[in-house]
Amino acid sequence: MKFKKMHGNGNDFIIIENLTQTISLTKSQIIKMGDRKKGLGFDQLITINPPKKNHHDLHIKFFNTDGSEASMCLNGVRSVGAFVWESKLLPKKPMLLGTKSRDILIKPTGSKNVKAIIDFPFEEKFRQQR
Repeated sequence: MKFKKMHGNGNDFIIIENLTQTISLTKSQIIKMGDRKKGLGFDQLITINPPKKNHHDLHIKFFNTDGSEASMCLNGVRSVGAFVWESKLLPKKPMLLGTKSRDILIKPTGSKNVKAIIDFPFEEKFRQQR
């Protein structure tokens, strides 16, 4: 399994992309991976998946160390943007991500910086920013 460990504002994440590969983890596997003494250790495990809705570029899932799915994490979202653009999975331009709880617009802002916007009027403004 290919993964990358990333850090954002004091949080550490394991990121797995499910675009060029398909990895499905059980709750017990996530718990084992999250163990800081015997596993990889992380605050959250994040999977990058194909979009579930037509207007999304990607669908992101967040998992806590107890194996439960979280709604979202802004630090994690920014790490996802950096990962996607570093890996050249998508062009370096604004992207709309779907999560369990909401849509999030991310934008490159410089070398490796990523801006996450959670409150925006979707339709017209988003189309203009892309």
